[in-house]
Amino acid sequence: MSKLRTAFLIALMSTLFLSGPLCVSAQVSDTQNGWNLVTRGEVKVDDIPTISGSTIFTGQTVQTGQDGAATISVPGRGTIFLAPGTALRIVADGDQFAVLMAGAVGVNSLIGGGLAIRVRTYAVIPEKTSATTYEVDQDLSGSGSVFCLTGSLQVVYGSAGGLLTVRAGDSAIVPVDKPPHMSGPVPAARRKSEFFLIAAVGAATGVVFFRAVVSPSSP
Repeated sequence: MSKLRTAFLIALMSTLFLSGPLCVSAQVSDTQNGWNLVTRGEVKVDDIPTISGSTIFTGQTVQTGQDGAATISVPGRGTIFLAPGTALRIVADGDQFAVLMAGAVGVNSLIGGGLAIRVRTYAVIPEKTSATTYEVDQDLSGSGSVFCLTGSLQVVYGSAGGLLTVRAGDSAIVPVDKPPHMSGPVPAARRKSEFFLIAAVGAATGVVFFRAVVSPSSP
């Protein structure tokens, strides 16, 4: 993901958390009622322009333009943040809530939420015993990157169900035709996203004030 896209995604997470408390109570998402979509800039659902506050359903695809971004709230499980230039299809298939077709998403998975994202050749499944924040970047070639900011997750790949565990502060590369491998610590720009998880947890019990500034030129 480019530095500009990273900054945009982090800024969007900041906007959501500052807009009000985040519900952390256990709830069950109703696939018939759909999920709330909050948008900024150009966002489409199934190639049709949409507005902020609309409802999306299983089988639909959310597409953000180069100046667009969006959040999907999944009650009791967490929130998904779509960066500019992203396409995400809602599947609501067990723990795997959506399929990332292209672009990048940030996911805040609550305790017990297990808000997982499937990509073309692998799935990213967060640990349910702790809150987990992670990012997935999928390029058009099919290769991807996974960044675990807090908590821990597993990258599930291959027909045999191979597993790669990625813990807080670490990242992994998922090639098109090879098993995923660790790629070192999460870059500094993405580590700043941890502030937003702290803010989200604090919002459940009181008001938390914070500021994070990330410019396109940040490392």
